[in-house]
Amino acid sequence: MKHTQYQTTTLYENILEQIISSGVDKKSITTKHTSAFDEFHVRGREVTKGIFNNIELNDTSQVLDIGCGPGGTCRMIAEKYNCDVTGIDITEEYIRTAKKLSKLTKTDKLTSFLTADANKLPFINSSFNLIITQHVQMNIEDKERFYSEISRTIRSGGRFVYYDIFKAINDNNISYPLPWADNREQSFMAHRTAIHNILASYGFIPETFTNQTQDSSKALQKLLTKIADGSFNIEGQKLFMGDDTINKLTNLFNQLNNGTLEMESAVWIKTAL
Repeated sequence: MKHTQYQTTTLYENILEQIISSGVDKKSITTKHTSAFDEFHVRGREVTKGIFNNIELNDTSQVLDIGCGPGGTCRMIAEKYNCDVTGIDITEEYIRTAKKLSKLTKTDKLTSFLTADANKLPFINSSFNLIITQHVQMNIEDKERFYSEISRTIRSGGRFVYYDIFKAINDNNISYPLPWADNREQSFMAHRTAIHNILASYGFIPETFTNQTQDSSKALQKLLTKIADGSFNIEGQKLFMGDDTINKLTNLFNQLNNGTLEMESAVWIKTAL
């Protein structure tokens, strides 16, 4: 996995500063306040809540979020289902921030985070009822290895959920920078049908597919309009994407809008091979 794109420092401190500067007392901070920063994917908590609205979990479920970033989805699921959720990310600062945000929001008893490579998951076979990836596969070069590790660590009958960005046409027509890659060498996007075929080869069967492209495009257009008129504070986004954030978001919007890129979420069920 290419991960230098996401290297940052003092992320937790910067997030905390921005929340407090908005008038929230530190002792009163909840996941509602952190959600603007800790769900680093298009449409944030709004789309996450929709994706997991019909997932059946209980307090004995074991969940893994691969590429968890600062851990927002982990905390949301832990609070909703009162179950144990583990998040992994290869970026150490994300994991440090995820741990501190969970402690801050009092969700640390149900969430755990560790620095790990998605292609070498540090878990025994059949560990999880649910595995999640959101905006991850475009950073993974060895996709066969990536999805084989998901297959290995998920239980038979368990669900794999992704919300991801895919290329709709040839790589040569994709413009950079984008939120996950400054240039072509940092990006490993696949077409969604290639991922479907890999998952099927590992015994996954599709339960639902949702085309998220149009809603994502509308959300980005709305965001860019607010940034332009000064009604949205871009500093939170810059914590993750740097000073070139507006250009990256604009490129993503344009290419979702013109059909170069597309977004899809899906739920797959693991069967015994």
